[in-house]
Amino acid sequence: MLILGSSLGLVQHFLYAASNHIEVPTAACQNPWRRAFDWIRSNSAPNAIVALDADYIHAPGEDGLGFRAIAERDSLADRSKDGGAAAVFPQLAEQWLREEQATSGLNRADDAERHRHLAPFHVSWIVLNGSAATSMPCPFSTETVKVCQMQ
Repeated sequence: MLILGSSLGLVQHFLYAASNHIEVPTAACQNPWRRAFDWIRSNSAPNAIVALDADYIHAPGEDGLGFRAIAERDSLADRSKDGGAAAVFPQLAEQWLREEQATSGLNRADDAERHRHLAPFHVSWIVLNGSAATSMPCPFSTETVKVCQMQ
């Protein structure tokens, strides 16, 4: 049993390398994506709409975190999780496709493209990889991820 438990712990460590494996309420979170999502929850309006790249869930260190659950904010549809919902509930497919197309490639787009694609959805915040170029104000920024205000 000890070997099995140790093996599973080791696998978890490699699969989710950027995340805390034991969460203690008083301990600071080390995952920059989790800190960004926490920042959004604490510093944006409850009715804020957030855009993340359609493939953000696959970004290094993101570790499969659930943006909506952590940030407690609405976001445009992503490719992986929301695509599954659209497949199960066909009435969501058209809206999912519009939002997924609007958020596809956000990290590579320039600010003018981002504004053009996101304006119809009234996005107020955008989450980008740390290396994405932007002139938008980004009050939360690390080497890995940044949260920027749409203007």
